Order: sequence, then structure tokens, then C-alpha cells
Amino acid sequence: MLFYIIFISYSFVIVLADNIDLSEYITELYITNGYMEKAYDMVGNHGNLNGLAYTIKTTIGRDAYTMDELNFMFAIPDQADVFDLKKYLGRQRILQNEIFMALRIDKPPISRDVHWTELGCNRRVIVRKAIIQLFVNDVYPTNGGTYSINQKCLLIGLALSTKRPLQYTEYVEVKNNCTCVINNVKGIHSLYKEFDNEFYEVEYEQGCIQIQSLIEQLNMETFG
Repeated sequence: MLFYIIFISYSFVIVLADNIDLSEYITELYITNGYMEKAYDMVGNHGNLNGLAYTIKTTIGRDAYTMDELNFMFAIPDQADVFDLKKYLGRQRILQNEIFMALRIDKPPISRDVHWTELGCNRRVIVRKAIIQLFVNDVYPTNGGTYSINQKCLLIGLALSTKRPLQYTEYVEVKNNCTCVINNVKGIHSLYKEFDNEFYEVEYEQGCIQIQSLIEQLNMETFG
């Protein structure tokens, strides 16, 4: 009897999810992606950073968002809880405002003729490229002078979420004021540490043994 109750409850949840109207959320994803694409194409106004990289820098720099909020803004919007879409709609609109306030660009046109998984994949590609540019052209050359260690760890965590969305970064920790502990949603922990002003993943138990540089990992076609 208990089995049938559980089965019926599960089936009811699936039917509810299938009947939820995602059109408004998909519209907001599309608008945000449009802002991001425009921002990415903006060059020359913010030193060696394109507009999207600059927006990520200013967003991280304000210390206003948690890892979870950054994830659903930039990296995994297609993993939003369909039963709590109001919260995730808000995060898309906040990100749109962050881009507008940083760059003063016009609102892009609207389309609903696209699946949210495609929008999520496209966003991860462009955000990952922007974060790579941010590290190579801004974090590393300045010796991270304008970034706190926690901000660097958030950037690493966000970058890894774009690369491994099903194992996205759940939260980050700072260890010994120099090492980033990246904790993903699957319960796996990894360490990233700076060597000669560049971040490397290091052995978890022996933090001095390098595994691979962050940039190499982000540029790999498959990783993790």
C-alpha cells in the first residue's frame, strides 16, 4: 500500500512539473543572454576586458551575492527549481540590471522560441570565456591586487560551475588566507592555490603538489 502511495505522489509531482508555465522564465533567460552577448562584444571601454568580463568583475567586487545566487545568475539558470520560479526570475532581472548599470546597453529583443537548456548551455560558454579573460587580463597581471581571496575563490567556483554544471560549486571556503576550497553539489572537495600568480588545482591532502592550472582546465573540451 505504501508503495502505491509513493508512486502516485511521485507521478503527481511529475505531472505538476510538466504543466508549469515556463514561458515567463524562458523570456527572462533570453533577455539576459541577449544582454550578455552584447556585453561580450563590447571592447575597448574597460581596458583589456570586454563588457561581460567587466560586469562579472563589478558584480563579484560588490560582495553582494552568495555562491548560489551567482550560480543561478551566470552559470546554471536552467537548473532553477520550477516550483519556485519567482525567486529565479528575480535573479535574472538582478543580473540584467547589473549589466545595464555597468555598461548602459539597450534591452535586447524578446523571443520564447527556444528551450531553456539551450539558453543555459549558451550562457555557460560565454561566461566561461569572460572569466578566463578576467583571470588572464586582470586578476593575474595585477597580482590580484583589487580582489580579495574570497572574491577569487568565488570566481573559481563560478568558472567551474560553467564547466561542470551537473557538479556545480555549492560553496567556497578560504583556507589559510591563500587557498580556495571548492565544494561541489556532489560533496566533492577540491583545492586551488596560487603559484607564481596563477591558480592551480592541488592535491587535497598535500596542498603543494600541483595537478593542473585553472585556465588549462577551463580550456579543456572535457574536464572532470
